[in-house]
Amino acid sequence: MTDDTKDAPHRLRFTFHEDRDILEVAYPSIMDADAVAEAMGYMKTGRISSQGRALIDLTDVEAITLTSEDLVRFANERARDFGDRSRTRQFNAFYGISDSIRPTLDAWTRFFPTGGGPVEMRLFEARHDAIYWLMGRKAQSEG
Repeated sequence: MTDDTKDAPHRLRFTFHEDRDILEVAYPSIMDADAVAEAMGYMKTGRISSQGRALIDLTDVEAITLTSEDLVRFANERARDFGDRSRTRQFNAFYGISDSIRPTLDAWTRFFPTGGGPVEMRLFEARHDAIYWLMGRKAQSEG
């Protein structure tokens, strides 16, 4: 894996390892590790290593995303705190999310606050990508 954070010092890098259901997150040294660690906590991440990488178990994320009422409840509380639904609406419209799972997906996409700065926004955008990837994989396995 190449380190492309040198050319983009203010961006996080997200790499899917589909064979292991892992999302690897690398962040540049200019970012505060504690702030990144706190942010990643909202994404059900594992511990952030000293090399600036975090691993997210997407098997666990998939189960939570599609089935957990606790997550939906907590996400709705976070949504009331931060109140930004516009990006969720855009995501649903673009990807054509089915009405049957829309409430759960809406809650999950609002689970991470969007108003806290560039690190939070980048994580928010990447989580949308992760959800779309997970949904596509689930659809393939059921087809």
